[in-house]
Amino acid sequence: MDLPNIVHKRISFLSKGSFRSSWQDDTKHTDSRKNSEGHRYIVVHAGTKDGFIKGASLIFKRGLKMEDYHDNMNRKNFENWFETQLVPNLPPKSFIIMDNVSYHSGLLEEIPRKSWTKQRLTEWLKKKNIGFPEKAMKDKIWSIACRNFPSEKKYFLDEYVKPLAHKILRLPPYHCQFNAIEMVWSECKRKYDQYISNFKGSPSEVLTTWERVINEISINHWQKYVFYAEKVIEKAWEAIQVCDVYDILPLVISTDEDDDDEDNISDFSSDSDNTDEID
Repeated sequence: MDLPNIVHKRISFLSKGSFRSSWQDDTKHTDSRKNSEGHRYIVVHAGTKDGFIKGASLIFKRGLKMEDYHDNMNRKNFENWFETQLVPNLPPKSFIIMDNVSYHSGLLEEIPRKSWTKQRLTEWLKKKNIGFPEKAMKDKIWSIACRNFPSEKKYFLDEYVKPLAHKILRLPPYHCQFNAIEMVWSECKRKYDQYISNFKGSPSEVLTTWERVINEISINHWQKYVFYAEKVIEKAWEAIQVCDVYDILPLVISTDEDDDDEDNISDFSSDSDNTDEID
């Protein structure tokens, strides 16, 4: 776990501004309990404090190809949903909050990886009009590529929504508590499990039950969940402002042969036992 990187991403997320006009997205899999074949369904939706966004619901059975979607969720499917079902129905100037699932964060232009073949690396350099020795070994080619990486990553979806005055904010790793839709999904799943137990779990029953569940999540519940997430975010931001991690000196523990190990451990535990928790 890269803790400094996670802390940096948390600070970046919290400092982006207001979340009052926003939607939250998540992609979930749900099971039909009584279906002996064990079918799984992919569900994609988004919402605001005013409820689920009309026209943004997508649910399909995993392994079954649809007209516009492949048989599983991937970058192509997600971006298709994003462009055709979500963005056209968004409120103006929305903050789009999503997590860091790989297909949420497709790059506008792929950045080379060390696992690339030498040929692929040289093709990337040629495309960028970057010179390199023709007979150079792969390590040399890789080092040249590294020196010419873009200063920042550009994500396809971020660039897509810029002309529309929307902005995308990605959750820091391990911070799902910042996303109100996590609580919405939890309520949806409880209701779904309750209702589907009365059916055999056929595809039509699954779809009907899920639509029923979505329609039963009231605006009041959405507002409650969004308000709670906003308070969690505000508390986290206040905590960071009080104790800016960049001003904390690194903790260095040194020992020598004459040190009493037990005393050192006891002192360290009593002085430094702080956990990062948000109520």
